[in-house]
Amino acid sequence: MTSLPQLLPAPREVSLASDSYLLADRRLIILDTPDPQALLFSARRLQASLRADGGLSWEIAASSAVPRDQVGVVISVVPGGVRHPQGYELTVTRSGIHVVAGTAAGVFYAVCTLIQLLESSFQSSVSSF
Repeated sequence: MTSLPQLLPAPREVSLASDSYLLADRRLIILDTPDPQALLFSARRLQASLRADGGLSWEIAASSAVPRDQVGVVISVVPGGVRHPQGYELTVTRSGIHVVAGTAAGVFYAVCTLIQLLESSFQSSVSSF
């Protein structure tokens, strides 16, 4: 991905790196939190976007006790882990996509941003993100 699409709501800060993640079918969306139910709405939105826009079938799991090569996205809630109560950090590496937020609301906004980035990637027929 060479340039970012317009993101709404606009992130406070964006830092681009040279890493990318190859999007493949049959990966997992991991909910890393004591209350996975609180993240289920956001995880299902991400799951639906991956299916509708990329034809990818990713399942949701509330446990990180899975082989690392099956993990596509890890969504973590870490109270106080980011500066703003509804803030988040979204990181893409060669090994996967990582979301860290302090609250479920932060996860929601992170997933909104991630979906927009994924849609842009799918529209440009790029299989990596």
